[in-house]
Amino acid sequence: MRTLAFNDVLIIETRDGKKYGITPEDEDNFPKSLSQKRAEHTETSSESASKG
Repeated sequence: MRTLAFNDVLIIETRDGKKYGITPEDEDNFPKSLSQKRAEHTETSSESASKG
């Protein structure tokens, strides 16, 4: 995933090429927070897959 800030809008491009423009409340800490959430989601998804 790639992020780019442009005129107070953060553009997020996903692996499948979709682009989303968002305006996070805390622009400076958003990328770090997003990375942490993605890591948590990946761990949860991996655990669920191994149980199923």
